[in-house]
Amino acid sequence: MEDYLLSMNGICKSFSGVQILKDVHLEVTAGSVHSLMGENGAGKSTLMKCLFGIYRQDADEFFLEGKAFNFSDPKHAMEHGVSMVHQELNQVTHA
Repeated sequence: MEDYLLSMNGICKSFSGVQILKDVHLEVTAGSVHSLMGENGAGKSTLMKCLFGIYRQDADEFFLEGKAFNFSDPKHAMEHGVSMVHQELNQVTHA
């Protein structure tokens, strides 16, 4: 885990008994670029919201530079150099 800038291991998240994320793993090295792709409802935004402290995952943990962490909220994440570009389909609602 210490070779990775960010490591997600076995992340799980459910809402009202519906499992959205099940045993998700992602490892990111410094200087790399990654993209999460998938169908609507695949859990991409949910995973990023868990990372960013908007949601709390149900199981397992994140590692940042080899140290276990969970951000309490987006401000806490940004204070540690983690930010998120939110998906917003309606950037401009009026022309």
